[in-house]
Amino acid sequence: MLGGAKKRSAAETWAVHSIQRAWHNAAWLTLANRANTIQRMKQCQDRSDKDTSAGPIDPRAFGLAKAAYAVGETLDLLSICRTSLYAAVKRGDLKRVKFGKKTLFYAADLASFLTKLGHLSEADKHRVGHARDASTGIERS
Repeated sequence: MLGGAKKRSAAETWAVHSIQRAWHNAAWLTLANRANTIQRMKQCQDRSDKDTSAGPIDPRAFGLAKAAYAVGETLDLLSICRTSLYAAVKRGDLKRVKFGKKTLFYAADLASFLTKLGHLSEADKHRVGHARDASTGIERS
């Protein structure tokens, strides 16, 4: 033994190497995660550059004249119950804004929500149409 250094046991050596491997792997994962995050951000940017229809939606196209609507007004506009409204908020489909104790919904967010609903209902019609076509296309002998 040189300089009074204590020789490590096999268990201590294994523990030190395990810790070194863990640090190495953590550093590598951090770099890999950073690279993956950058790649995902680029992909999102590419998608948003290609999608020109993703512009802001004009609330006036839906007959929304005010900038924001209270809960009661929103319920009347959407013709849904309070539970369904707050379920949409909880799912993240609709954003709410608190102004003191008052809960408001921006007209632009309502227009966006209505547009999403329109796209969903069109997809449902398309899916139902395929199911109906498939069921009528079966020939029986």
